[in-house]
Amino acid sequence: MRSAQKMNVNLLNELERIETELKEGKEVRREFWRVVGRIKRESVRDEEVLRKAAEIRDRIFGRRIIIGFWPGFLAFLFLFTLSNILLYTTATSPVSEGLKLAGIVVAELLTLYFTFLVGRCISALLAGIKVEGFYRYSPLEFGVKVDYLSYLKATQERRVLLYSGAIVLEHLVMLIHAVFLYGVGSYWIVPALLLLANLPFSYVIHRTANTGELHRLIRELRIMREIKANE
Repeated sequence: MRSAQKMNVNLLNELERIETELKEGKEVRREFWRVVGRIKRESVRDEEVLRKAAEIRDRIFGRRIIIGFWPGFLAFLFLFTLSNILLYTTATSPVSEGLKLAGIVVAELLTLYFTFLVGRCISALLAGIKVEGFYRYSPLEFGVKVDYLSYLKATQERRVLLYSGAIVLEHLVMLIHAVFLYGVGSYWIVPALLLLANLPFSYVIHRTANTGELHRLIRELRIMREIKANE
């Protein structure tokens, strides 16, 4: 008990120092994420420590929410459904082969984009981790901003679930598309190639840029393995 209390006090002191340096304009990201890693690995449940870490993260990650969770989730779910309908309709329509191929490529790419957003939302709901909403990641992309206090309070297994949902759904959707298009004899190679390339491409992004959904999943899996090894 004393050891846990001492660790919590040390973590809180370190976070307060990082917060002070952040206000002074110093670069503290690396130190902060190192402390967050300790919080996860030690399964810290101290409310003050977790709240302070969440406050610092919100200062560092200052993206403005432009769409709330439920309006965004329902909108992206609708667009996900619409892009699937577009793919199935295009594949079975009596149009020229060039138009059909172009339509399938566009529909597949749109579906994959909305699959990521829908998959992250579904996995957040399953994991019991709150999502604040969606922010502008780039001019054409939305990012998903989680409630960081809720994220830190979750078990490590639930954090793994949060980042696995979108990846699993993406590959499942591409597989279903490939099987369907193969069945109707209509450019099944498009989703098949994307299916084969998705994980290798994501792994390259993980290794070279230290970002992406696979990068986050690998990080959380590594932490979960370390926790279980120390139990």
